[in-house]
Amino acid sequence: MAEAALPKRLDAIRFVDNETVLNGSLDMNLFKRFQEAVEDVNGPVVYKLAFQRDADDHMFIDGECSTKATMVCQRCLDAVVLEVRGKFEIGLAFSDEKAKHLPKHYEPAIMDHNGNIDPWELVEDELILALPMFAYHADGECEARQPKADTEQVGVTEKEDNPFAVLQQLKSK
Repeated sequence: MAEAALPKRLDAIRFVDNETVLNGSLDMNLFKRFQEAVEDVNGPVVYKLAFQRDADDHMFIDGECSTKATMVCQRCLDAVVLEVRGKFEIGLAFSDEKAKHLPKHYEPAIMDHNGNIDPWELVEDELILALPMFAYHADGECEARQPKADTEQVGVTEKEDNPFAVLQQLKSK
């Protein structure tokens, strides 16, 4: 297992052939798209990328990444700090056409003609995909208290008008 700085471009084929595992942490200030999607980032991005081949000789990256981010709670509109975790299997291919032949459980990633990829972009994409659609505080922690529903049964005292009563009168004439 290798503990190294994550390069901006890497030779994915060589990493797969060597069954390289990269893990470490990255400065969140370098992930501009993720920062635009949240209110604030509360720590570094921790990542692990394992380059492998499956039984059918498909190259893939088994990875995970996590960080903490501040978002706006949709109940109380206050800040809520959430753990953002992404776990993924990315199949590597040289073209869109070859990516269509990857097993369905792989998310495809296209390498350039030399077999290089941008692992930073992959990690950032996975973090963005791991964001919740709507952020909420845990039950009982939200400042905005939801009103309790009135559980008392209300009986119907008035006789409801039958909308077909007029038709009944016309029929009887």
